[in-house]
Amino acid sequence: GLKDITAIPLSALAGDNVVEQGDNMPWYEGPTLIELLESLSVYDETHAAPFRFPVQLVARHNGHEANDFRGYMGRVESGKVAVGETIVVQPSGHTATVKEILTFDGPLQQAVAGQSITLTLNEYVDISRGDVLASSEQPAALLKQVKADVCWMADEPLDVRRKYWIKHGTRQTMAKVKSIDSILDVNTQQRQVFANSVDNPAEGLKLNDIARIELTVQQPLAADAYDAIRATGAFILIDEVTHQTVAAGMIRIDA
Repeated sequence: GLKDITAIPLSALAGDNVVEQGDNMPWYEGPTLIELLESLSVYDETHAAPFRFPVQLVARHNGHEANDFRGYMGRVESGKVAVGETIVVQPSGHTATVKEILTFDGPLQQAVAGQSITLTLNEYVDISRGDVLASSEQPAALLKQVKADVCWMADEPLDVRRKYWIKHGTRQTMAKVKSIDSILDVNTQQRQVFANSVDNPAEGLKLNDIARIELTVQQPLAADAYDAIRATGAFILIDEVTHQTVAAGMIRIDA
C-alpha cells in the first residue's frame, strides 16, 4: 500500500494551492501541489540497471593515423560507467577498458544514465555506429530472432513476404517478420491466435492492431527485454520504400 500520503486541498478553477496559496483556504499551511512535486525524490530504475551505451558517432581528429584520437560518442541509456572499468562491445564481444570519460564541461571519473559523453578506451577495438558498449558482467542479449509486441501504425497492412528496416537504438538493419503469433483483443485483453500470415501473407496486421510477432534480423541486436531496459528493448519498423514508420515494438525475452 501507500506509505506516504499528503493531502492538498486545491481548486484548479481558482488556482488555489496549485502553484501558489490563494485567499480561499487561509487555514491550510502545507505545501502547494507544485512545491510538493518539486520536493519528491524520484527513483529512476535506469540508474540501477546494467550499463548500456549505444554508439552514435566515432570521433577522430586526424583521419586514419595510427595514434589518432578515437572517441565514442553517445548517451548512457542505463547504469553507470567509470574510468578503469572493463566494458564489452556488442555484438562483436571484444572487451576493453575505459580510459577517459569526456564531456563538454570537462572529464569525469564516472557517468550515469542520462548523460551524453564521449568514451575513450585503452585498447584499439573496431567499433562503429550502432554498436553497444555494455557491462562486461551483465551484457545485453544478442538476438537474431526477436520476439516482440508491436503496434501497427500504417494504413497498408503488414505483409510477411516483405522486408522492413528495423531501427533499434542507433543500429538500423533489415528485418523480416517470421510469424504473427497472436493478436490482442483490446476489448477483452485476450490474445487470439493469428493464422492469416500463413493463409494470406499479404493480409497481415492492420492499422492500430497490437500483436506478438517474431522477427528475423540481418544483423544481431544487442537487446534487453523492454520491461528491463526501455532504450535497448524498443524499436521501430520502417517501410524500405516509403521510409514511413509502420510499427513500434517492445522486445520480449523468454516471452
